Amino acid sequence: MKPRDNFEKFITDHKEEFNMEEPSGDLWAKIEAELPSTSSPKVIKVNWLKHARNAAAVLIISATSIFIYDLTQKNGSDAPQMADIEKEQINTPKLPAEVQEEMHYYTVKVNTTINEFNQLTKDNPAVNKDVLKDLEELDKDMQQLMIDLQENMDSEEVLEAIIQNYRYRLQVLEDIMSELKDEKNSEDEESIEI
Repeated sequence: MKPRDNFEKFITDHKEEFNMEEPSGDLWAKIEAELPSTSSPKVIKVNWLKHARNAAAVLIISATSIFIYDLTQKNGSDAPQMADIEKEQINTPKLPAEVQEEMHYYTVKVNTTINEFNQLTKDNPAVNKDVLKDLEELDKDMQQLMIDLQENMDSEEVLEAIIQNYRYRLQVLEDIMSELKDEKNSEDEESIEI
């Protein structure tokens, strides 16, 4: 027989001896007396409208601050200026709403990415200068595309080329930023190991 079987047999044989003592009848009354009273739960009313207004105000202030910051950073750096392209977009005859939205989206996205790139490469001006020089070439291409668009508003090819120019800029910036971040992370890991 195994020791476990002996133990189980012992418990089974002496079961009555283990069940001799029971808690006193007033035990539950004592426990309930120690618990806080549950006569009425507290109801907390939340004024969601007030919170929504506050959140909207914070969002508007934050967005405005970021916009002003981006403008001041853009004007104070060597970053390609998107203002000329935006002016040309404004001077362009009425484009379909979805095209305008897509162009605005990419303009904002490119500007934001350029600002992030400038922050990431502030310790490496050579890389910054080379990439910004390449982006200036893409800006020249964009200006030519905008002129072409003014001449032929119905050209799907020109619209697609404009969107492709934005996408290419973003891809170039994101790829280079990814490589720079990877290099920085590997340098950080090497310095930790030393």
